[in-house]
Amino acid sequence: MEAQDKTSKLVWFNFLLTLSLMVALNLRLAPMPVIFIIGFVIALSVNHPKSCRTKNVIKENASHAVPVVMLVLGADILQFSYLRQKW
Repeated sequence: MEAQDKTSKLVWFNFLLTLSLMVALNLRLAPMPVIFIIGFVIALSVNHPKSCRTKNVIKENASHAVPVVMLVLGADILQFSYLRQKW
């Protein structure tokens, strides 16, 4: 039962973190890659606080994260070039 309580708390934390990152993206508080890096670090440190487990999670998900990072960087470059043309 204790593990289930921890999991449900993390679901709500992750939901609120995702929501706050979406708000930060819409308000353009920082560049997209910076917001995603900050969100990644916060989520990783909360969901996997032990460093040995954190390393394993990064290794397991690195192949899936690279295309997402490239997509975010590409979208940021596209957005910058679009905004530059409007000026």
